[in-house]
Amino acid sequence: MRAKISRSPAIGLQPYEWVSMRSLEVARRLNIRCLELLARLSKAGHEGLEIARHHRDLWMQFDTRAGERAARIPVVLLDCHFRRLDWWDRVIRQNGQPVLNSNTLPCIPAEDAAPVLREILVEGRTIAISEPRAASLILGASPGTVSLIAKLTSMDIDRISIECANELRPRWEDKVTFWRNLLVAALGDADDALSEVSFHSLQLLGGELMAPMVGTGGTGGRSKA
Repeated sequence: MRAKISRSPAIGLQPYEWVSMRSLEVARRLNIRCLELLARLSKAGHEGLEIARHHRDLWMQFDTRAGERAARIPVVLLDCHFRRLDWWDRVIRQNGQPVLNSNTLPCIPAEDAAPVLREILVEGRTIAISEPRAASLILGASPGTVSLIAKLTSMDIDRISIECANELRPRWEDKVTFWRNLLVAALGDADDALSEVSFHSLQLLGGELMAPMVGTGGTGGRSKA
C-alpha cells in the first residue's frame, strides 16, 4: 500500500504520494551503509575525501545514533553518475571491454566502494522496476538511467560494482554547507534541523534533475553552484 508522506520531523519530506514507505526504508538502509563507510574513512584520516577534510571534527564525533538520524535523508548519499544516461549506456554496453572511467581521482578505495555500490545497484534495480519515479528520487537518477538500471542482470551488477568502484563518490561533495548541516543535525537532538537538511537535499536534487542532462565528460552530477 502506498503511503502519503508529509514533511515531518520523522522523515523531513514534502508530500510525495508516489513514494512508498518501503522505498524510503530502502534509502534509509542504504544511507546507513554509506554513512558507516564515510565515517570510517574520515576517522581513519583518508586523504581522498573532501568532506572529511572540511568536517573532520564532526566526523570524529559521528556514531551509530548519528548515522541512524542522518540516514533519514531521502536521497542516497553516495553517487555513481546516476544523472548521466550516456555514462550508464556506455558502461552497460562495454561487452567485456575496459570501462572508461572519468578523469576524477578516486576518493573511496575500490575494495570499500565495490560492495556498497553493489548493494546500491541491487536495491536500486528492485525499486527501478516497481517504482521508477521513486528510484529517480532515491538515486538522484535521470529517468533514462532508471530504465537502464531496471534492466541490469545480476552479472551486470557484479561486473559494474567491481569495474566502476572508483567512480563511487559522496553526493554533493562540493556542497560544504549541506554536509556540515547534515552532520550537525545528526549529532544533535533537534528533528526540525534534520527536516530542514532533508528539504535542502530535495532542493539540490530538484535543481540537478531540472537542469540539462550532462553529456560526455564533466563531473557526473557534481553541481558547482
